[in-house]
Amino acid sequence: SNMANTKTKTHVEIVIDASIETTTTTTPSCEGYPITIIIKEFLLPVLARFHAGYFRISLSLCSQALLWKILGEPVEDAHALRLLFRMLPTTAFVLLWSLALLTLASLSFLYILRCLFHFQMVKAEFLHHVGVNYLFAPWISWLLLLQSSPFISPKTLHYLVLWWVFVVPMVVLDVKIYGQWFTKGKRFLSTVANPTSQLTVIGNLVGARAAAEMGWRESAVCMFSLGMAHYLVLFVTLYQRLSGGNCLPAMLRPVFFLFIAAPSVASLAWDSISGRFDTSAKMLFFLSVFLFLALVCRPCLFRKSMKKFNVAWWAYSFPLTVLALASIGYAQEVKGLFAHGVMMVLSSLSVLVSLALLVFTAINTKMLLPDSTDPVFRHSSNIMDHKNTRSPVEIVIEASHETTTPVYGDSLTKVIKRYFFLVLARFHAGYFRISLSLCSQALLWKILGEPAEDANALRRLLGKLPTTAFVLLWSLALLTLASLSILYILRCLFRFQMVKAEFLDHVGVNYLFAPWISWLLLLQSSPFITPKNVHYLVLWWVFVFPMVVLDVKIYGQWFTKGRRFLSTVANPTSQLSVIGNLVGAWSAAEMGWRESAMCMFSLGMAHYLVLFVTLYQRLSGGNSLPAMLRPVFFLFFAAPSVASLAWDSISGRFDNSAKMLFFLSLFLFLSLSCQLTNRKQVCRPALFRKSMRKFNVAWWAYSYPLTVLALASVDYAQEVKGFLANGVMIVLSSLSVLVSLLLLVFTAVNTKMLLPDSDP
Repeated sequence: SNMANTKTKTHVEIVIDASIETTTTTTPSCEGYPITIIIKEFLLPVLARFHAGYFRISLSLCSQALLWKILGEPVEDAHALRLLFRMLPTTAFVLLWSLALLTLASLSFLYILRCLFHFQMVKAEFLHHVGVNYLFAPWISWLLLLQSSPFISPKTLHYLVLWWVFVVPMVVLDVKIYGQWFTKGKRFLSTVANPTSQLTVIGNLVGARAAAEMGWRESAVCMFSLGMAHYLVLFVTLYQRLSGGNCLPAMLRPVFFLFIAAPSVASLAWDSISGRFDTSAKMLFFLSVFLFLALVCRPCLFRKSMKKFNVAWWAYSFPLTVLALASIGYAQEVKGLFAHGVMMVLSSLSVLVSLALLVFTAINTKMLLPDSTDPVFRHSSNIMDHKNTRSPVEIVIEASHETTTPVYGDSLTKVIKRYFFLVLARFHAGYFRISLSLCSQALLWKILGEPAEDANALRRLLGKLPTTAFVLLWSLALLTLASLSILYILRCLFRFQMVKAEFLDHVGVNYLFAPWISWLLLLQSSPFITPKNVHYLVLWWVFVFPMVVLDVKIYGQWFTKGRRFLSTVANPTSQLSVIGNLVGAWSAAEMGWRESAMCMFSLGMAHYLVLFVTLYQRLSGGNSLPAMLRPVFFLFFAAPSVASLAWDSISGRFDNSAKMLFFLSLFLFLSLSCQLTNRKQVCRPALFRKSMRKFNVAWWAYSYPLTVLALASVDYAQEVKGFLANGVMIVLSSLSVLVSLLLLVFTAVNTKMLLPDSDP
């Protein structure tokens, strides 16, 4: 792979061609030929073209058999929609299971023959970054078939023996593959990771579920922990889309659906281990539903792969089936119409997709083993074309070319129009930092003014804040947010190209979450609307829906295809997307909508995990932030603070999880407030020196994180009820109020500097 002397790097493909076999122009007849010649002429070419990727078919059929088995089982207090599936004939399930068994046995037999007659090809498959992952597929298929068996119950000796037979090879593969990831060898995870790598995780999780069904809880927990630990690593790596993110051929893009499969199987495994579809299982299920929506909204991603039938099409079926299985567990736990509706839609969709694939396969049997090499064997030594990688472009909206001096001959309307368009040209979503600060301050004042049981003397001191002051602050926040929102709507109407440029900017796009976060905070702090009110519910949907649309757009680009590589565009403002989901979860929990709150919380925390690791690594995107925007580093402790508040509302108390998030945010705050520079401790870190020389609207980025940290400290003090906890609450609350007041004063004094000629 050392091609330093060449000007251009071309893809080197390893092609295993079966056409080298000697053939005659006439079709050989079986009569008069020994059996060895018949095998050589007919079987060996088939074995040369066959590979582990064909086990996608068995994965689909075996998971379908399990789906039909579970849908046909009797359930206590079953919903009417669930009873519809009970009408499925048992004979149909047995026939499906038999078809799955026959298919899997045939594929396994073919692969054993391939190992005997084409061992070098199997070895090449093992060394391939995609092919090696499909070596897990036969064992996953057998485990699924075992769980769906109508003849063997989990408590029998046969089940136990077969479980060991199917699990041991996967553990051996785990040791080999995972060991190479973190020790030594050519398989760097950052270069070989691709969506099919999740099959290694799925194998462990399916094994965990099968063990839990036997009652072997310790073995199940062991395999579950092994799978989830490496899923965590894979999830972050795949989202970052490092050099290995583009090494997947277009024909294999259906395997992106494995993003759905991993969390779905994890939720099923945890359901079997814990005995119920609890909070952890729900969070994994909600993540898989979001990833499914993100992929469904990108049909163009799969356009090339759908032009011609390929066995890779079977990659759609298995993930949809396990998602449907997870929806059954969720519906059984929640017992609501919406949950059962989701279950019915997903189950029907998975069955239809599987049937369609069976029909397509039957029609295109001649295309099952193509003459040309399957994409699974194509390995490019140059995994990523560096010419196509582009660093984030800093978009500076420059409005200084506009004429600011009015011409005396102009009419008053022309002058007003000129200044109006000038304001819209210089205004941007970053100004919603002001509303974020004021709305969060209003919420802080509201919570501090509420009566608390067994309140500490320090807390009672803050409770004496006049109600009139809070109402005035809330009114100011409402007026400010409404004004900024109207201005931005006008900007969308008259300066749409600038809004589009803002959406394409790696910093600007994140501030599109800010107005919706502000409105949600204002809604929570409202002195006139209670959370149980219908107006609260309607407004919640109005403010949350645009954020979910932005989530699908932005997060979807991170892990699929496009120019927005997370490793290059990630910056501290990216955490606003996470904060938006967490604030939505917090306000949903206040309404009593626990399932919606759990859904948004899991979505936010999954992507916070990815962002947290990526930002800590400081890849190329980590240095793309202008010096004037460095106050946004304070968003590092805003995200875990809001997460602790959201979890407090969901769980009903400030438990250990909320405390851990609060302590993390407190540490990040101290890290930013007190930094070691030139071996001397300074109270004003050099990090923010350049940004503090001249007033800028970016200064408002200090206030909101401090306020939500103060809000988290209020809940922590209420739970712990200690003098130190209440002291921390007083200090942080006072600091956040003081910073907000200072920013208001600075803004009032420097109104002429609010709309500079150019803003980073």
